[in-house]
Amino acid sequence: MAQRPVIRMQTDIGTMRALAGVHLASVFRGEADQFGSAVPFILGGLDRGEKCVYIADRHTRDDIVEALMRVRDVQGDLDAHRLTFLSSDKTYLKDGRFDIGRMMALWASFERDALNEGYSGFRGTGEMTWYTTGKPGVENIREYEARINDIYPRSKATILCQYDEPSFDAELLLDMVRVHPRVVIRGELCFNPYFTPSGEFLAEKHGTIPRGVYERTSREIVKQTQLASIHEVELRDLRRAGRKLDVMGGTALDEIQSQVSVLEFYTELALDSTKGSAGREYLEKMAEGCANLQRRLRYLRSYQRVGQTEPRWWDLKAVLKSISERTGSRSVKLDAKLGKVGVMADGLFEVALEAMIENMPDLDCGEKGIIVTASEVRSGLIIALEHKGRGLPDHVKARVFECGYSYGRSDGFGLFLAEQVFRSTGMTVCEAGVPGKQTRFEIMVPEGRFTRA
Repeated sequence: MAQRPVIRMQTDIGTMRALAGVHLASVFRGEADQFGSAVPFILGGLDRGEKCVYIADRHTRDDIVEALMRVRDVQGDLDAHRLTFLSSDKTYLKDGRFDIGRMMALWASFERDALNEGYSGFRGTGEMTWYTTGKPGVENIREYEARINDIYPRSKATILCQYDEPSFDAELLLDMVRVHPRVVIRGELCFNPYFTPSGEFLAEKHGTIPRGVYERTSREIVKQTQLASIHEVELRDLRRAGRKLDVMGGTALDEIQSQVSVLEFYTELALDSTKGSAGREYLEKMAEGCANLQRRLRYLRSYQRVGQTEPRWWDLKAVLKSISERTGSRSVKLDAKLGKVGVMADGLFEVALEAMIENMPDLDCGEKGIIVTASEVRSGLIIALEHKGRGLPDHVKARVFECGYSYGRSDGFGLFLAEQVFRSTGMTVCEAGVPGKQTRFEIMVPEGRFTRA
């Protein structure tokens, strides 16, 4: 069975949970990108106590449930019908054609039934690739999307329309962006400065440019100019304050590290003079604690520098070899098919990779070694660090990159630092292993930021 694409929830569940009474669109490339917003959208609705409906077109119910289950167990929600699935041929294309009035009435009935059943609200999402079938009525998709905005603010329904970018031409995609107040693009939930109210949008499509379009555009130009001026002043003040904090923070770290080094020195002396002593085990724990604290201080010092150096090209093989030689570790094994891989990344890229290797949670069990591979996908390059051990439980996967969350060999800081370094140059990282079998960290390098020879 082919491995399913990994879900990278750049749009987090908390952000999607906060949405209420809004019409939004996601424009995506590929299944991983699609579910990266659709999954947190649904889970956020369930967290709010809303009734959720997913209208599938290209995907099956099983596909979507599998994607949800990889993040959270939703079987209870399915059994209780808090989450239900419908197909496009029973909704958008019922009776073989698309009818705007019928679909608008269906959304209204979903919301009405949800409220009558005691839910806090209604949340629905639909895959819009049914448009590409060419069936009667699909040409009215622009009017349909524009008219959905007319139900607000009367309606409190939250509706996500999912657009597979390669399936639609640029003209339609631009129109779809214009009729959604909020859009998810490349995993980022954005306020839409190009949103056009339905009346103005439909008038344009019928060959008339309302004066409101000119007035709104003029106001937006003035607003953006004012915001740019404010931003420039705030950025200057922020940089000045940041420099002060850097000096204070660096001084404090130097002092703490110096004191820890003194403590380490005297602990080592005490260990040398207490061989065979009953209290030796306590001194050994002190030495271990000092070593852990020193490592965390190094992470903190590195974290101060994230994003402060210009991105540069890194040779992946050379970086991994350097890490192995410096740490004396033989745990890193390169895939024979890795080839020459260049990555445009932050100046702390090597530090981040070393932190991931040092904090592989289950490295002390299972097979020895971490296998590093690189494979191209449609949206970029995946660098994978894989270890066959006991893997991570689902509840750990969701938190393993949180600051302070420790599990196994992970100290709660190294993986957090690594994620911050990767994120500073547009990369994402996730844990995509199989619980009970393997731990697999995947770093997604976007297009244009890697080379392969």
